[in-house]
Order: sequence, then structure tokens, then C-alpha cells
Amino acid sequence: MKTNAHIPSDGGSLDRRVPPILALRILLNGPAGFIGLVFFLIGTLAIAAFGSQVEWGKLGLDETAGGQALGVVKQVAPTGNIVNDQVIYSYTFAFKSAEGNPYIGTSYAPGVLLDAGDSVTVFYEPGQPLDAVIAGMDASPVPAFILLFLLIFPGVGGGLLFFATRTGRTNLRLLRHGQLAYGRVVGMEPTNMTVNKQRVMEVFFEYEDTLGQTQRASTKTHLVRRLQDEEVERLVYDPQDPGQAVLLDSLPPGARSLIRRWYPTF
Repeated sequence: MKTNAHIPSDGGSLDRRVPPILALRILLNGPAGFIGLVFFLIGTLAIAAFGSQVEWGKLGLDETAGGQALGVVKQVAPTGNIVNDQVIYSYTFAFKSAEGNPYIGTSYAPGVLLDAGDSVTVFYEPGQPLDAVIAGMDASPVPAFILLFLLIFPGVGGGLLFFATRTGRTNLRLLRHGQLAYGRVVGMEPTNMTVNKQRVMEVFFEYEDTLGQTQRASTKTHLVRRLQDEEVERLVYDPQDPGQAVLLDSLPPGARSLIRRWYPTF
């Protein structure tokens, strides 16, 4: 059986360069991290796309704005947005402020509610008449509540990423800078998580550090068969905090290949 006497003379303490793709896989720490990344990216892009269409300065314009005038619808046209299976239409309108100055504005609403030539009530800011809206309509083609709904995606994705990368960052650091050692699995306990219909297990293992002291650590994985195919398991650990250790076979396959590239006899 291999022991720590078989570890390379430098102790495996080099600063190992990890390829970017492998580093990302380790950082995401499994399917949950990948799903979190997808949710976060899609949600962020959707918010950026729809948020650019929101007239933030016109939100909340109503009868409390201070200015009110009679306006006329000039043009009605569909937009490319659909909310609750209804096409959002734009309504271009003209009105005059209290000072008699003419202005043009655009409001939005689902469906065809008005026709060109119809009279409408317009609310506007007296000091900024360009901030105007037809009564009962929105000032933006995308209602603000849509953005609140879209926040769910980066929120959920960010949460998954946080918990996944918290372990992933540690594992990546250990792979880059950790001390090499041989250990053995001493027990397993099921967790309440599953991945691809496989129970995630907390795997406990022991190893001997450079001072000859026996250390105990654990890792969580659903690929337990990969940790039962050898008499001893290769691992990397933090000499300053021996409780932080990870079995190479619990990481993506490229991790063990990377170590073997540096230390063919390990």
C-alpha cells in the first residue's frame, strides 16, 4: 500500500497552474453551481434587456403629478412586447401644457384601447412636460413589475452560485497549493440532497500529515464509486488547516490528471 513515503520529495507544494475550463468546473462544484450560473446569466441579461426599455423617470406618473391636460392620440402601433398573452401597443399623443406649449409623448398599454384621433387625459410634470403619460397607461413598453419577476432568476442563481462556489473555491485553492497525501475512506453518511437521482453522500476520510499526525476530513459527492475503487485515495490538504482537504477522485477527472502530470509517481 502506498504511504506518504511515496510522496514526491518537494511535498507537492508547487504553485500548480489549473487550466481555465477545469478551474471553472471545480469552482462550480457540480450541477447545482452550473444551474446557478445559467440562471444568474440569463436573469441578468433579461433584466438588462428589459430594463433599458423602462422610463425610470416617468414611473408613478398619475393625477398627483401636478399637471393635467387634454390630449389627442396621433398614432397607435404594436410593439414587440407581449404581457399576459397580450401585445403591448404604443400610443403617441399630443397635448399642450398650461403655458400653451405643444408636446408629444408616448404611452403603452396591452391591446387596442384607443384609435388615432381619440381624446385622452394626460398627466405630466409641470416643470418637465416631456414626462407625460395617458391616464390609465404606462410610460414604458415594459411594466416595472416584469423586472421584479425577472429578479427571481439572478436571485436564485446567485444563491446557488454562492453555496456551490464556497466549497469550489476551497477545492480549487487546495488543488493549486495543497500538500499531497494518501488517505483512506473510513465512513459515509447520506445527506438530504440528490444529483441525477443519486444520493449525495458525506464521505469521511483519514490521512497522515507531514508531522505524522492522523487527520480527519470529509467531502460531499454523489460519485461514491470513484472513492471505493482503490485501497488508498490520493488527496490534497492545507498544512495550515488540515481539516481542509479534498479527495482528488471527488473532483472532475482532469484534477487527478493534472497532479499526475506534475508527479507521475503519485
